[in-house]
Amino acid sequence: MDDQVIELDGHPTWVRDSGGDGPIMLLLHGGMVGSEMNFRTMLPHLGSDHRIVMFDRRGHGRTADADGPFSYAAMAKETAALIDHLDREPVRAVGYSDGGNLLLDGGLSTDDLHAIQTPTLVVAGDDDLTPLSHSCSLYEALPKGQLAIVPGASHAVGWEKPDLLGSLITAFLANPEPSRSMPFLRG
Repeated sequence: MDDQVIELDGHPTWVRDSGGDGPIMLLLHGGMVGSEMNFRTMLPHLGSDHRIVMFDRRGHGRTADADGPFSYAAMAKETAALIDHLDREPVRAVGYSDGGNLLLDGGLSTDDLHAIQTPTLVVAGDDDLTPLSHSCSLYEALPKGQLAIVPGASHAVGWEKPDLLGSLITAFLANPEPSRSMPFLRG
């Protein structure tokens, strides 16, 4: 993996890029932590089919803070700038905690969620700080959503079950719209 500092929106930003020719898997860390801390236990379990890219958003990990408001809109703009910098599609995003909120833009209504037609995997631990009812509601609101509740895991599922989470993510990315033999909710 290659560590570098690039300018995103005029701000020096730490990026790690595995390189390679596969589709990009962009890892978006949670709040109050950087990418290395968030994903180091999972990296060996994400396979080699993807070019893995992660970066530290402003005020996290190895990227210094900046003047200005801290918001999902600002984080989304920063993420879009990185995707533009990578200049390669498709980009498959994996967000942990606040990184997942960023992908959903934080303030979306249920109607907005129904408009999202991108296959989305919602993952939670069975003892997560996010109520399971919230994870289930999120899944139900996403027309192409899938849900995985990881047994014996908390909100730190990536540290507690990195092999299981890695296999869930890679299986989802390999087949994001599986056929179902007896669909009930996703008929």
